[in-house]
Amino acid sequence: MPLIKSSIKKMTYLVICILLAITFSSQFHRLDFIDNSYSSLKYYSVIKDERRYLPLYRELPASLEENLTHSISDSKNELFTTWYRSNSNESSLRYSSLSKINKNNISHLKLAFTYKSNTTPANIQANPVISGSQAFFPISDNYLVSIDATNGSEIWRIKTAERPAPRGLTYWGGDSRTQPRLFFAAGNHLYAVSPVDGVIIKEFGNEGAAGEGRSLVAPVIAKNVIAYPTVSYQKNIPPTVQGIDIHTGKVLWKTNLLNPVSKMELPKALEIELGGGNPWAGLSADPERGIVYVTTGNPQPMGVGVNRPGDNHFSNSIVAINILSGKILWSFQEIAHDLWDKDIPAPPILTSIMRGGKSYDVVVAITKHGNTIILDRVTGKPIYPWRLKRAPASTVPGEHTSLYQPDVQLPEPFSKQEFTSDDITTIGRENHNHVAEIVARSTMGFFPPPGIQKEAIYFNTNGGAEWPGASVDPRKNVIYIASSETTSLISVINANQFDTSETLSLPGRKGYEEFCQSCHGNNRQGGSAAPPLFGDEFEKFSVSQIKKIINNGQKGMPSLGYVPETTKELIADYLKIANEIGLKNSQNPNKSSNAKYVFGGWKRLLDSEGYPGNKPPWGWLTALNLNTGKIIWRTPLGDDEKLARRGLKNIGTENMGAPVATAGGLIFCAGTTDRLLRAFDSDTGKELWSYKLPAYGSAAPSIYEVNGNEYLLIPATGGNSSIKGKASDKFLAFTIKR
Repeated sequence: MPLIKSSIKKMTYLVICILLAITFSSQFHRLDFIDNSYSSLKYYSVIKDERRYLPLYRELPASLEENLTHSISDSKNELFTTWYRSNSNESSLRYSSLSKINKNNISHLKLAFTYKSNTTPANIQANPVISGSQAFFPISDNYLVSIDATNGSEIWRIKTAERPAPRGLTYWGGDSRTQPRLFFAAGNHLYAVSPVDGVIIKEFGNEGAAGEGRSLVAPVIAKNVIAYPTVSYQKNIPPTVQGIDIHTGKVLWKTNLLNPVSKMELPKALEIELGGGNPWAGLSADPERGIVYVTTGNPQPMGVGVNRPGDNHFSNSIVAINILSGKILWSFQEIAHDLWDKDIPAPPILTSIMRGGKSYDVVVAITKHGNTIILDRVTGKPIYPWRLKRAPASTVPGEHTSLYQPDVQLPEPFSKQEFTSDDITTIGRENHNHVAEIVARSTMGFFPPPGIQKEAIYFNTNGGAEWPGASVDPRKNVIYIASSETTSLISVINANQFDTSETLSLPGRKGYEEFCQSCHGNNRQGGSAAPPLFGDEFEKFSVSQIKKIINNGQKGMPSLGYVPETTKELIADYLKIANEIGLKNSQNPNKSSNAKYVFGGWKRLLDSEGYPGNKPPWGWLTALNLNTGKIIWRTPLGDDEKLARRGLKNIGTENMGAPVATAGGLIFCAGTTDRLLRAFDSDTGKELWSYKLPAYGSAAPSIYEVNGNEYLLIPATGGNSSIKGKASDKFLAFTIKR
């Protein structure tokens, strides 16, 4: 009888697996049998501990060549000599066909001028926009400026009510109806200003303000419609892409980028907290076809998906939208039900590939996981087979991790994707042993879910690729990618262990409730896009460090510099005291043990000296052939001066590098901790030239030509909290001295 029951049980699992396999094969873009209803989640509970019965791999086949979308124009004959958007153009190629600065004369590249903003040194992530002999870019303290692009003299500056979008702006040349305009986001609106004098155009929108919501990136324009992406930091309030009339500022349509979880059959006790999917990386547009493409962030709450069941559709995705109607045409998701903060961090790039001597239009996205996603621009189908591997289940009660996650072979990954004990640093014995002790008490492997008892180690929360994105040479069909290769630890903690009710009367509590509670929660437990403000990791922050974060912002958190200084100090004191009391109470067995699991915060795997805990190189510059999916060359990007003196050279550093390719056979890239702006041979990856910046390059350089002279202009402001180094208020331009 027991044998019969065992056989029936195995047959039941087999039938379920067959049904799942059938469902997988019916999917178009993702191989998910899951939708966002609780009835689908029942499949998870049946097979949660029996995933071994599922096939190890699943694969979505590549689109057949006869189904690919033929190129409308020949990009090899196009001129890419202008830089009217912070990612160069509406395709976000970040490529220049100018060639007066080239491999033969790069040694003669000299400093042309330095522009000093005389504002608070702070991280500026927008590469400058160029029109004629004017350059436009945001600076700190809520200013937007225009300078003479040949000598750095300031033409105008305007003060905005709030910080201009940190990742870019867009110049539009006007038409028979409207004069040229410069479009940028600030606060909760999109603004248009005159490029001549910086005056805000009141006829645009409502007294100069259009759109509804905060945007971090440069808008994109097609068919006289501005695509304006907005972010949301609150649960169940969706981020959007909005279509705005370029002449009037009227909102024509608004498309949500958060697919809500269906409440059908959901347990009444389950509070849905779905958030995230923010389009903070950027977007691009195909003007001829009238399609806008956007890459999206990870779902929220971070690290714990108990209250956001399903795949969390549209997060970690590339989404195609009709620019005239706002209708979503297709979407492609890289990582389902993300628990690892692996959003698609960089803007999509529109380019083409060659197959059988013919050119086909594609959209390309590089990811934190180290993948290069290449899709047909019209259908959204993958150009290369999209392979997925069976993923582990979570041990957190109520957490239902996705059954499969990407394990792509082509295009070849540009970063490591699975940490093992062989990856422990080897730069010194003490360094190695320190990390080995951490590894011994942690979990690792393929998409290790964060656990309650053990931290999970994985690659690239702060890499592989990051928000600066990549550059594509459309004439060679080659993409150039700067990436970091470092490791992180994540865990889940029980928020109810940290009872701090006795701290509610502290003076700083009122300020916390006014300025912090909406994101971080009533009990400092964290929210959709905000980490908890308690626990061992938070204990490492001093009062002054907490105050600095409040003042400057960090990661997705905006600056609260406008908060009175006394209030900032009281909030910082309150958070520090409350955390100390909470840690003490967490050790008290008499405190409540009811579990409410929340993300434990970001933590780096570091060695005894504070270097990354994995083997170097920690930073790479990679050239990948889009036609074949094969890596052409890789070179370590950056050097650590202290380690170099110990004989450890070419180790690569963590970077916010932003490469730019040129027809002169060069790749310019900065963003490394050694503060060097470098030029590489685009064919070989050999370093040809470098220049020490006052702070590391905080955005891509812009390439332009004025009066027959070619220039390179780069923000050298440093200041990003993810990369060590001081901040600056300087922008440097280079040219070939005649």
